[in-house]
Amino acid sequence: MKLQQLIFFLPFFILSCGTPTNNEKINSVTHIDPFREVVLKMRSVGLIKNISDTKLDSLISIYKTDSVNGLKELLVASGDLLKIHVRLNGRKLEQVYQNICDTIGAKYPQLKCDEVQTSIIPSAAGLKDTDCVLIRFRFGNTWYERQLYYSKNWEVDDFVYRLFNRMLADSGNKLRLHLVKFTCTDCAQKQDRYMGSTDVSKYGYIMLNKMQEDSLLTIDGLQMEPEHEFSLFTSQEVDAQLKKFEASGLVQSIGEKWYSKVKMDIHQSSIYNMQNMYEYMDTLFAQAQFDTLNDYNPYQEILQNLSRVSRGKFIPDQILDDITTSTSHKVRFTFKGDGYEFDAEQKSGLYFTGIIDDVNKALDDQKVKGAFYTVNTRDQMCTLIYIDDDKIEKVKASGFFPEINKGLPKEMKDRYAMAPTQ
Repeated sequence: MKLQQLIFFLPFFILSCGTPTNNEKINSVTHIDPFREVVLKMRSVGLIKNISDTKLDSLISIYKTDSVNGLKELLVASGDLLKIHVRLNGRKLEQVYQNICDTIGAKYPQLKCDEVQTSIIPSAAGLKDTDCVLIRFRFGNTWYERQLYYSKNWEVDDFVYRLFNRMLADSGNKLRLHLVKFTCTDCAQKQDRYMGSTDVSKYGYIMLNKMQEDSLLTIDGLQMEPEHEFSLFTSQEVDAQLKKFEASGLVQSIGEKWYSKVKMDIHQSSIYNMQNMYEYMDTLFAQAQFDTLNDYNPYQEILQNLSRVSRGKFIPDQILDDITTSTSHKVRFTFKGDGYEFDAEQKSGLYFTGIIDDVNKALDDQKVKGAFYTVNTRDQMCTLIYIDDDKIEKVKASGFFPEINKGLPKEMKDRYAMAPTQ
């Protein structure tokens, strides 16, 4: 009898002894510290190397209590991140920029410049508290210059570091300077909406190689400026692209006033891709947004943008962009006396892409010898330019446009065609 009872209760006994409770399971799981994981990730790519493991544990426990700037302050403590205080505090603007350049040059000897010049460019709009600053650096016999912004509440432009990067790119250096932003905790009392939560009284700069940049750009808490600095065009690459543009025939005379201004602006900025260059030629290039952010008059906006860059070849009148259903618009316009009308259906986050073909058809109907071409596609946005028929082959031969499609590219049309109807 006892043996039978033992056999009967044995499975329950085994289960009670061998199966941990929920509490035991929870206690057996190793606690993961997200802050520490990020610090170890940065250490694995070559940062925070001059701090011992024991000291690092102590620093992690201190800095992780700061949820907005802790990672940055830890990098400052390790010597990897250069933190610069940039308020004028009664000093002249040129003196502050000189001090910034001296501080950066002392930290990174390869960035030590031989001369710094600054000059204020008054706002064209006549604004009392917003101007531009032209800053020029000399490295040996080579000068680099960039237009920076100045306002009463944002006195020193944090993009000053990009001027150093152009020199590094030109010299073939494998390192780039990167901006790390600090967050202020009481911005609501001090700053406007444009400045947001960025602490404009201090900036962080860190020198990285390409592998380190790729790794750190994925760390949200670091607030590193998202531009990929290793994509920066060299001065020679910028000049080569401008020569291609001049060979395209899209500018009638190299000495045209508008083009001289465009060239100067491009040389005084940072170019990371061809879209950046098109944006400086905004009298030639129009944006067509096919995402559904503008739910009021998206097609009217596209038509007006195309008209603006057509150099007088496409001037639509009586534009009407009516919402007929929650996912459809009725679009009308007249061109050279004829009316054009179409139903534009929204499909899965995309507006009707056929509008560009409809415009090109209107141009063809009215014997206008030209059309709109897409020269860049990024997500749901297309950049377009109007080109006369007798110039298209010269434009293509120039090599200025890596991508050029009459109307919209097939990929964009197919994406709309295959998208489900909402």
